[in-house]
Amino acid sequence: MIKELKRIIVNENGTEVSMLPSNETIINKVNEIIRYLNARARAAWDESENPFEPRNEG
Repeated sequence: MIKELKRIIVNENGTEVSMLPSNETIINKVNEIIRYLNARARAAWDESENPFEPRNEG
């Protein structure tokens, strides 16, 4: 399961600051989602009949 992105709590000089994840973290999360969706699509494709292959009738 893919975890949601959350704000990061950073302690600076005794105070807590809420920050959004970095651009790199966001890109990594997007890539994780793409890999997950591609794997699901491949699995669904493998389970179904490939409409582009000729059928063996006979």
